[in-house]
Amino acid sequence: MTTKSKPSGAAKTNGQGHRRSRPLSDTAKLKEFDKLGPFEIKDFVQKVASKTALENSLSYLNAGRGNPNWVATEPREAFFLLGQFAVTESKRVLDLPPGVGGMPSAEGIAGRLEAWLAKHEDMPGASFLQAMVPWAVNKFSFDPDKFVHELVDSIIGDHYPVPDRMLVHNEQIVHEYWSGPCAETRGRKASSRSTRSRAAPPPCATFSSR
Repeated sequence: MTTKSKPSGAAKTNGQGHRRSRPLSDTAKLKEFDKLGPFEIKDFVQKVASKTALENSLSYLNAGRGNPNWVATEPREAFFLLGQFAVTESKRVLDLPPGVGGMPSAEGIAGRLEAWLAKHEDMPGASFLQAMVPWAVNKFSFDPDKFVHELVDSIIGDHYPVPDRMLVHNEQIVHEYWSGPCAETRGRKASSRSTRSRAAPPPCATFSSR
């Protein structure tokens, strides 16, 4: 007596795992998104993600544009530590009793930052800065003093509302990002000039991690 065997769920075709084709109804539904704006798509994806997370007892991490429900702590630690160094640079130039400092000087500032970080390497964010500065200098052929001075001078914030566009070194870094992973994500070619002067999200912020 013979019996018919049930089709195996692990059936293979041409040595490859069998893939089910997308139902036509799903394809038609996806085409509906062509009519939606980016914020409308974002709202829909958030609803689906939060519902799925709730049903499966998972944590929902929102990396979309706007305000995510999580933050990247390491770059923020580096940011605030850089601010502490910037204040010492300000006081190095001018330190009056009422709490008035001067504008940081560019000459030799990269070496001073390196020495300062060596003394504070146990502080959160120190290792990030120790790795980031030489990496950026080598990657973009920056002059170390000019690059570090731009970071320090900008974090002190004594030039607002000037400049009206991105700072020289930061513009090159952002352009590289837009031309690399951001452009690949969005399928676009970055412009050679970046004019964002505030903390506005780049075009690919919807899909990038924060």
